[in-house]
Amino acid sequence: MSHNPIGHSFTVGEVSFTTRSDTYLNIQKKKENVLFRSSSNESNVNLAYVQSETINSSVNLSIADRSSSLIENRQFTQLQDQILEGVGSFTIETDLFLVTDVFITDVVTQRRLPLFYVHVPNADLGVGETYGDIRVLDYNFNNLTTTNYKIDSVTGFVYSNLQNSFDSTTGIYNLFYITYVIKKTNGVLERYTEILNSRPVFNTAEISDIDPLSGLILPDRKVYILQEDVGSKFIVQLPNTTDYGLRRTSSSRIQIVPPPDTGPDNPWFTRVRNGKFIHTGVTGIKKFRIAEFAVQSFNPYFPYKQIDETSYRVNSRVIKTLRDKVVISAAESIYPEVVVTKEDGTFKFAVTANPARLGADAFGLGFFSNVLLGDSKVAGTGLNASSNGIASSSIDSGGGFIVLPAGYEMSSTDIVRSIYTYVETDYEFTTLDFNPLSSADLLNKRVSLVIRPEPLGTTFDASLYYLIVNEDGLVIDTNIDFTLSGISDIDTTILESGLWYNRDPDTVSWAPSGSIDFVDNYTVEGEFNSADILILGDVYVRNAIRPNSLVINDIRVRGGGLRVGEFIDAAETNPEAAWYWDVGVWDGKPYPGAASFFIEVPVEILVKCGGSLTNDFVRTTANNHIALGTYPVVHGYNVYEPTVTGLNYTQSGVVLTWTSTPPDTYFDIYVAPTEQGPWSVTLSGLTGIDSAEVPLASGMNTFISVAGKKGIDGDICYGGMLEEVDGIIRFIQVRLP
Repeated sequence: MSHNPIGHSFTVGEVSFTTRSDTYLNIQKKKENVLFRSSSNESNVNLAYVQSETINSSVNLSIADRSSSLIENRQFTQLQDQILEGVGSFTIETDLFLVTDVFITDVVTQRRLPLFYVHVPNADLGVGETYGDIRVLDYNFNNLTTTNYKIDSVTGFVYSNLQNSFDSTTGIYNLFYITYVIKKTNGVLERYTEILNSRPVFNTAEISDIDPLSGLILPDRKVYILQEDVGSKFIVQLPNTTDYGLRRTSSSRIQIVPPPDTGPDNPWFTRVRNGKFIHTGVTGIKKFRIAEFAVQSFNPYFPYKQIDETSYRVNSRVIKTLRDKVVISAAESIYPEVVVTKEDGTFKFAVTANPARLGADAFGLGFFSNVLLGDSKVAGTGLNASSNGIASSSIDSGGGFIVLPAGYEMSSTDIVRSIYTYVETDYEFTTLDFNPLSSADLLNKRVSLVIRPEPLGTTFDASLYYLIVNEDGLVIDTNIDFTLSGISDIDTTILESGLWYNRDPDTVSWAPSGSIDFVDNYTVEGEFNSADILILGDVYVRNAIRPNSLVINDIRVRGGGLRVGEFIDAAETNPEAAWYWDVGVWDGKPYPGAASFFIEVPVEILVKCGGSLTNDFVRTTANNHIALGTYPVVHGYNVYEPTVTGLNYTQSGVVLTWTSTPPDTYFDIYVAPTEQGPWSVTLSGLTGIDSAEVPLASGMNTFISVAGKKGIDGDICYGGMLEEVDGIIRFIQVRLP
């Protein structure tokens, strides 16, 4: 019944209408309660089990680097090599660098090029013996075409800037080999082929390198003396007054290093690269270093550590250890050893570099081979001097690469166990375990690691501290135990006044009076910095399991149900009778559902993407123009979504090429440390071009997306996970050596 404006009542008997809509079917399916157990007792029957992707630190741990906020701690590249002419000393802001007095002329630029690394032959010369036919080979054992290296035919030394590399994520590697012959006094030629073992040309001086009378470096030694706590920079003393090449290495940056690719059963301890640099801040000249580095546990002594690990398989005969700077010392009987087993744990072979353990028991699994690990002599005598020969076995101790002896090969499913000693260059931060299975409290939190600097002449016992920050930006825990300006008790401030991280408490309506922004007030990034604290980075732990990665394996079989002829009576009494497999519908009983439809809007209209309309406004407008009971699925689209067609590595980044750009179209290139973000624009407003160089940090994983889908839900204005389509890559993970 209805009423008209003048008060008369009338009744509508029937109304007919026509509508068109797309419908979907809701599925009414039996509720199934299944007991999930890893093991069961006699009272239980396992009906199903759940599988998911195995979590590991490389996938579920993300580090946002912030250590470059000080110029003294920025990562330097080869393009910034310096040539110091006619000097016997120099000053530098960091203690990690390379120096050399070996130069050649670059074949491309024709400029003077310093060579910072040297390969020393594994085989020493006997009396009257000489080296010959010394050559550099690529990973296929072909002669290297570049001539940017220098060979000393007398000593057998090979000088270069080459280093072996391996990316555990992509499996891409680049290896170099050195081949040479030794001519015996009886005229016999012995061929050696070994993996390039790049060592710095100059090293830190030891007591034996110093003249005891003058206190100066002996003139024939390639070493230097580093002096600190004498001013705003370190002083480096050299053996002679001449020309030197100088390079700040990629390791000269104090920064957070992710754990090795570690699975769910081990702790995830981040590491901090141990460096040292000097900075003049608001509180004077300060030295930044990891004070805790020297007091961590070493074995057998500083700076050595021993490790028993599962290493990477590079190819069928090459292994990459998780640590670099592998130690080999006959004087101290320190040698690496390798045990290879099949996927099912069956022993395959074991090799050792220790001559005393040839044929000995290999940890109760089998016996070591009688072939020595690291012996690079190619089998046979009287080899032709023009033949390269395939490497027998060799070790790149600096880079952590081990070449197995000929005849000892690994399959892609073999498990490689390496036992070795290495020189520790990082501080392992064991205070917090980031494994979400053993430390779930850190999920959905941000952990910031910071360094407290030392005034010159002062030595702290600790310099590395953490802050745990919740999703609102409030610090909920910290181990800072020193007084900050304006904060006499850091714990009291957290619990009562409120310590915030990278968020202005004045913008938070519920922040208590007296709240403080830690970043703005006490760090070198802050406007009101009073403590010169350096933020190394923020560590995030992602959820251990994604719903779409779960696989449910149902092991039940058909059976049970109702007797034939009793179904109708049972269904009238209990409709759930239709849920039994034998008499119901396998995927459930369908019934009509509501209508839904798809709406696309250009992303340029959205506030988050540079427009003027909010997401709520767009959705509300759509709801005002649709029928009741229907649901709009709203998505954004780009005017232009370029497709990346190729990439080429450079010394500082990658050159991307993409499909041609339509006229008057602007788009951006985004980069992120992980595929989930955080994303940031590295190149903006591109138009009228189809290639550009994207700068990257050396040695760090970087994800790149060129524009990509931009949506309504979630305020997404950057490239999401774009899959490979028809062989065209649209979402790329890259990493510089």
